[in-house]
Amino acid sequence: MSENSWKGAQTVATAIHWFTIRQIPVFVPVTSDHHNFDLVIWKDDRLQKVQCKFTSDEREGFTVKVDTQDVEDKYNDIDVFFIETPTNLYVLKKSDVKFTKTQIKPCVTSF
Repeated sequence: MSENSWKGAQTVATAIHWFTIRQIPVFVPVTSDHHNFDLVIWKDDRLQKVQCKFTSDEREGFTVKVDTQDVEDKYNDIDVFFIETPTNLYVLKKSDVKFTKTQIKPCVTSF
């Protein structure tokens, strides 16, 4: 398993723990290779798709680089982004995220 794959798997595990201790039901797809989401949660009386990402960029207003040309299209149906840095966790609604061609960037700099 590559270092990036390991960090991705660790971030998904962290997200499962984070949602679970807040009594938010979490559903894990049997296979995630063909989906744009990592988890599904039940919140606000509906299912919400969650994309988990890790970034080592810890500057205020950090960005998450994504290996795709059409970031906005790829994540069009995502409801929540769970982003882990080496020292912080961010849980952002899609409306709190700005997309560039190859990056996801929070629209707000203080959480």
